Amino acid sequence: MEHSLHRPEPMTGPKDRAARTGGFTLVELLVVIGIISVMAAVTLPNISGFVQASRVRSAQDQVASAVQRARSRAISLNTQWGVTFVIESPSVYWVHIEDPEPPAPAQPVQSGRQPLNSPAPNPNLSTRYQLDDNVQFAVAAGSCPAGAGAGNQSAMRFDRYGTRAFPGTAGAPILPPPTGPLALGILMTTNDADAFICLVDIRNGLSRMVTVARGGRVKKG
Repeated sequence: MEHSLHRPEPMTGPKDRAARTGGFTLVELLVVIGIISVMAAVTLPNISGFVQASRVRSAQDQVASAVQRARSRAISLNTQWGVTFVIESPSVYWVHIEDPEPPAPAQPVQSGRQPLNSPAPNPNLSTRYQLDDNVQFAVAAGSCPAGAGAGNQSAMRFDRYGTRAFPGTAGAPILPPPTGPLALGILMTTNDADAFICLVDIRNGLSRMVTVARGGRVKKG
């Protein structure tokens, strides 16, 4: 006697039908799109502002590092007023070692002092740096954060103790300013205690400062 094996049909209840036809309704999709649009409208300006500010912050970091490098070289070389941070133009600056060795007592300045615009500069004594194309050293106090005064210097010099002074002033009478092209009026200073180097993004006006204390400490603000 033949027996046929009966296989029960799978159940097709409401839950199974819902599983087979799962998805999003048009209303749900519209709600999700609306939420994404609102989040994008809030977030994108912040991202854009961060990207724009990053350019001048990067330049601030570079300049602060160069100033610190000039100070550290002056200390390590044990040279008196011989390492200078020099601003040549709104976008070019140098760490310039003019007096690489301690001079003899009868000769306060090395006779072989290298000018900034030497036709064959010694790369061991002078290092040239270039700012981002859209970031410059500011020439007007109004372009800088509060605290910067009118520009009146283009170079600052460090001695063997890391102390900061300006070439040709009472604090640094040994060496005159570096010879060569100089961009006057860019280095900001308000008093003898602090010097301010101001950087500005010419596309959006965002600015940052590097502050150098009288003792040589470098701060960013």
